[in-house]
Amino acid sequence: MNSPETPLFHKRSVLFNMGAARQAAYELGQVIVVEGYMDVIALAQAGFPNAVAPLGTALTDDQLKLLWRMAAEPVLCFDGDEAGLRAAYRAVDTALPLLEPGRSLAFAFMPQGQDPDDLIAAQGAGAFRAFIEKARPLAGVLWAREVEGGDFTTPERRAALEDRLAELLRQITSKRVRRHYGDDISLRLKKLWSGGAEPRARGGGIRPYPARGPGFERPGFGRKTARNFNPNRRWDTLGQGAASESLKKSALVRGRSEVASREALILHTLLNHPWLLEAHPEEIAAIRFENLALDALRDAMLNLMSCDKPLDSEAFRTQLSRSESGAAVAQVERAITHKSDWFAEPGAAHCDVETGWRHILALHRKSLELGRELEAAQQAFQKEESETALERLNDIHRQLCDLDGMEASIEGYGAQSGRSANSVS
Repeated sequence: MNSPETPLFHKRSVLFNMGAARQAAYELGQVIVVEGYMDVIALAQAGFPNAVAPLGTALTDDQLKLLWRMAAEPVLCFDGDEAGLRAAYRAVDTALPLLEPGRSLAFAFMPQGQDPDDLIAAQGAGAFRAFIEKARPLAGVLWAREVEGGDFTTPERRAALEDRLAELLRQITSKRVRRHYGDDISLRLKKLWSGGAEPRARGGGIRPYPARGPGFERPGFGRKTARNFNPNRRWDTLGQGAASESLKKSALVRGRSEVASREALILHTLLNHPWLLEAHPEEIAAIRFENLALDALRDAMLNLMSCDKPLDSEAFRTQLSRSESGAAVAQVERAITHKSDWFAEPGAAHCDVETGWRHILALHRKSLELGRELEAAQQAFQKEESETALERLNDIHRQLCDLDGMEASIEGYGAQSGRSANSVS
């Protein structure tokens, strides 16, 4: 199960326990998808023979098609922590282009720190069954991901939300499903706009534009991160009343364009130097990307490198560009508007590539850390409005600004690539 793909074994196209679960799923009208094969075993022992799991990869389109052969609305069961939420968001984006009339997904998020075995051991199989019965519909999870934590108190921010939702609608290829999603989102928007104290949006609706590739995001308005999402909230009713206080803490407008640029540079380096994926797979798998399309691209890179087929940079990029990750590859390339970060380009010496890449990765981690501190400082200032809180807020802003343009200063850096020592640009 944890072995690489071979000509005879395509783990992205199979599901653990699929053979045994198929008949049970047909009889029960339901299939449960959990994150690991040990969860499947635990559920089978507790009387849930209709459980399956991916084989160590993010859920793929091939696996979704297999699930829909077993049941019309598979229930995806994820951990309630940040990693589980990111996996759920990837599943949402994977499913959108594949939705058809009568085919959808539901999402059940485990209490944080628990897996199915823990819940069953503590409360019995009936508790897990009741938990699955309360799974959230895909439309509700999609809506929650886009609005939770957003500040929509200006016309521009409300328009940006409508644009982003329209871009997601374009990914739904079924015209009939796309129309009903558009109606559902329009209703939610009208209720959201009319429920707050700010001026109401005229019409409140959105129009699904012609389809574009998956993973597209309007620059400057990235998706919210997992920390803005509460999996235990009733998302199917979100937007039916006044806007909550959580909608007034904006991740939408924090001004973190430098993070997006740095994330693109990290992946641009990996595209040109795929040997880094072989040298540091665990470290790369642990990198946190705020842009979900780039997060999925990183996963695709690791999956491709696990196929035991050595690929040079050109072949590596070509395979990714021709896959479902092609839009994300193009997004990375659009974000690289200059070549001053020469270590990321082909031809740089391995030692210089690793030095430059580790430097930019350290800046990325520091930026994420400062982002968390900034969020806490903003909340503290909203509560206290003291000079101390304001000074802390300004200090974090300065540190974030100082991250831009920071250069590596390492003796001999660049020499083996034919550049002057310590040269970054």
